[in-house]
Amino acid sequence: MSQGAGSHATKAVAERQGRDIITSEVLRFVTFIGLGGKEAVAVDETYAPREQGQATDVFGVERVLFIQKVYGLLTISVMIAIGGGWIGRNMDVGVAGVSSLLGFLALLAAYFMRKTPGLNVLMLYGFTFLEGLGAGPILGQIAGAGHADVVLKSLLMTVASFGALTIYVFWAKTDFSFFRGFLFAGLLGLLVAGILGLFTGMGELAGVVYGYLGVLLFIGYILFDTSNVIRRFPTDEYVAATIALFLDILNLFWFILRIFMNRSDD
Repeated sequence: MSQGAGSHATKAVAERQGRDIITSEVLRFVTFIGLGGKEAVAVDETYAPREQGQATDVFGVERVLFIQKVYGLLTISVMIAIGGGWIGRNMDVGVAGVSSLLGFLALLAAYFMRKTPGLNVLMLYGFTFLEGLGAGPILGQIAGAGHADVVLKSLLMTVASFGALTIYVFWAKTDFSFFRGFLFAGLLGLLVAGILGLFTGMGELAGVVYGYLGVLLFIGYILFDTSNVIRRFPTDEYVAATIALFLDILNLFWFILRIFMNRSDD
């Protein structure tokens, strides 16, 4: 087999595994919502604007400390996930499946222990490390197929997009809670399409549409969750808020990567 053919085959395997992990991540995103991870945003109305969509000054001292804690934990969580991915990049792809299962269990533990001081942060970091470790072998295969630049571009695009959207929400102070129903309906549609794709495959056009819809959906979730961090998350729910934003970032990364992979040359 020629080097080009081998690279193409490796890329095809990595793309298939990428589809699997995207569906897995969307599924655990739905699970997190089902557990009530995003329902908590309706509990604390102290900082809610008078009307949906209305800009308002929501920053009290307690809320500022909460926001600082959430984004501090999120920054560390993302760095831990990247470290896990670096460690796992040369591991067997079977590690991805095991880490995915362990990551799911760690997500459940982090959620149920989210108000237990010490253990909540430990479980959060364990979850994010396992997510990175599971992604490492797949990203390593993509890089090994000659597309390391695609992985890097996807990571940079994700960070830039999240940063820009976060700045916008803080600047505009708009309540995006009205997105909730639309986002959840879109999430379920995306999950169904992903599961069907695992069994029937996706054509080139369907794959492209699926990727762009995924990006749009998780851009919406970043706006939604950031708005809720500012307004509605109770200030003792910093772990739940961090998980919500982390899952937004992670899913956005996988869908951006999918788009770039579709556009990359064989």
